[in-house]
Amino acid sequence: MQGLVRFGAFLVATVSGSLLAVIVLQYREILETTVHLATPASYALPSSGYRSWLSDQGLERIPLQYGVNEAHVLYERVPVLCLIHATSTQQARAALNTWSRRCNRAVFFGTFSDPYVPIERVSDSCSLLRRVVRAHGGSFRWLLLVDDETFAVVENLRFYVAPLNASAVHYLGHPVRGAPFHNALAAGVALSEGAVRALLPPRDRSVRCRNGDHQPSIAELDKYVGALLRRGGRPVEPVDTRDPLRRGRFNPLAVEKMLVPGSVPYSDPYWRTSLFRSPEVRVCRWTLQVKGCPFRQSAVFMV
Repeated sequence: MQGLVRFGAFLVATVSGSLLAVIVLQYREILETTVHLATPASYALPSSGYRSWLSDQGLERIPLQYGVNEAHVLYERVPVLCLIHATSTQQARAALNTWSRRCNRAVFFGTFSDPYVPIERVSDSCSLLRRVVRAHGGSFRWLLLVDDETFAVVENLRFYVAPLNASAVHYLGHPVRGAPFHNALAAGVALSEGAVRALLPPRDRSVRCRNGDHQPSIAELDKYVGALLRRGGRPVEPVDTRDPLRRGRFNPLAVEKMLVPGSVPYSDPYWRTSLFRSPEVRVCRWTLQVKGCPFRQSAVFMV
């Protein structure tokens, strides 16, 4: 009897060890491919650099006591409209009272009302985009699409996109695999004014959105935006928005997962779906973030 027990224990240990070895090897392979992630669609942002942009604006950096706050200059010259998907009253209120104040204008949208947060009631992606273009067209150079679970550092977004031609089509974010790819709303999506206008050409703005079961819901907004930009065969490629050290600027993960090594398990979709992954350790650097790290907004009320 003892022999059978020992054999069973040996068999269980062998199988468990083999499974663990397979998981570790696959996990290591994922991390190694992060260094040389091959995708024919990747390319660097065509930018002349922030300092060159400052020079073209007739500006230069000097000590703050002798000049104007740089963030204020960017606020005036790189206006950002923040379009925030409200998913709960608590999170919407937290976003309203914190980072959204850094936007030139913040518009909340969702399917519910709140006495403290002005939320535009919309049920489908088409109606939302038409309403934005009709009400705010011409008042912004960049549009930040994000949900209320995310903390966005808008000042860093302006710093990042300032050198780019906002009249051209720029579609920035965290690209994920799909049929075809799209930038994930959970990480934030930055659209230039040219990209927003490409979503709804002038000839289409007078056409009402279709009613029916096939109308994309708000939950599919990120996929809908990607599909609209490809309409008519327009070439749209994923952009590697990571910094030179491959740290993510648009992050879909919770901050506690990015700051603690080993907190992102192999089973997490991040490793399988992300076109451009970041190293497991120190993915998030608040001082360098363009789009802040997602976190539980309830923490705001505990500060």
